Amino acid sequence: MRLSACLRICVFAVLLLAGCQTTVRPPAGPPPEQPPAPPAEETVPSQKPPVDDPARQRRQAAAALTERGRRLMSDGQIDPAMRLFEQALSLAPRYGPGYYYLAEAWLTKDNWSQAREFHRQAVLYLDQDGAWKTRVAQQRRRIERAAELSF
Repeated sequence: MRLSACLRICVFAVLLLAGCQTTVRPPAGPPPEQPPAPPAEETVPSQKPPVDDPARQRRQAAAALTERGRRLMSDGQIDPAMRLFEQALSLAPRYGPGYYYLAEAWLTKDNWSQAREFHRQAVLYLDQDGAWKTRVAQQRRRIERAAELSF
């Protein structure tokens, strides 16, 4: 009974205090002036493609396949490496390193005519890239020497 009496007193006090609450009204007159909104910033489109861009994802996958193929080729596994280079190019047909390494693989197999064809594609995509330009030129000279030696 003691708990019930205490509970009743608490409920009564809450109701009594809630009934005494007064409403605060804003002062009469015009509403206060709102500060001007800050000027909208111009948005500049990003130069980088979004991370979920499918073309970028294919190019990254092509780069990974080409790197695996390059390692296989350095271990003397030319045919499996060539399959990886071809897979890379099927994902990203404009991926120049795939053509470059396919040309290298054909040179390793002493097939300079196939090497020349893939080298031509590598030139299309890598000749303007400073990091690749020297390598592509050296590859061209090796292909030309191989062609001369075969006659």
